Amino acid sequence: MKARLIRDMVAADDAPEEWVTVNEEGVRICPAGLEFEHPEAHWQVRMGNAVSVDDECERTVSKKRSKPELEVARQAMDELLELEKEGLSLMDDEDDEDEGDDE
Repeated sequence: MKARLIRDMVAADDAPEEWVTVNEEGVRICPAGLEFEHPEAHWQVRMGNAVSVDDECERTVSKKRSKPELEVARQAMDELLELEKEGLSLMDDEDDEDEGDDE
């Protein structure tokens, strides 16, 4: 099963070294554009971090997510990563929204 990353991802400790590069900050990443083969590649597609490259991955993903659902997952991941970049979390964002509800 093959997929291609659409964004840089922090590399897991057990990521094969041929998938990993080190960015300007010294962080080990799997770079956007990396095509990888893995039995669980469909998860990165379903989470909005990759696109399917082969029919097996596409079939597995399409059983669980429609194209509109995949787009929602990509947008949600974009928002999550933006919050992380700003030093926030989803809980911080929700707390801000709830502040006016108690009155």
